Formats: sequence, C-alpha cells, structure tokens
Amino acid sequence: MLLNSKQVQKENVKKYKIEYWSNDGYKTIFTDGRFYNLKAKNGIEITLDLGFDFLKQNGFLDKFVERSKDD
Repeated sequence: MLLNSKQVQKENVKKYKIEYWSNDGYKTIFTDGRFYNLKAKNGIEITLDLGFDFLKQNGFLDKFVERSKDD
C-alpha cells in the first residue's frame, strides 16, 4: 500500500509510532493513520500519503496507543 502512495510535504504526523525489524535492521515509522513518515533507503526522511486513514478504516485504532510527548 505504501508503494502506491504519493510523497508529500507534511509535518506533525507523529501520532503513532510503529517499530519493526527488517533485513536492514531496526526501523521506525510515525503515522497519524493517513500520512506515514519514514526513512527511505537513502536515509532521507519522507512522508507518504495513503489517501485514507488506514488504521481507522481497518479497525486498528484500538490496537495502538497515542504517542506521549516523551516518545
């Protein structure tokens, strides 16, 4: 889904934090459900727009906790 999204200039999408491991090591994505902020393979931080709130539409909001200011 992220592969088909548009890259946009948007800030303050850090409502939820998703952490995971990949072949490249430990990764973190910040999102508000619609916009996803991550580091591309070249190390540059980008924001992608899915066009809809993926977390809300798929009933995942009860599985996530909003980030605190310390996170």
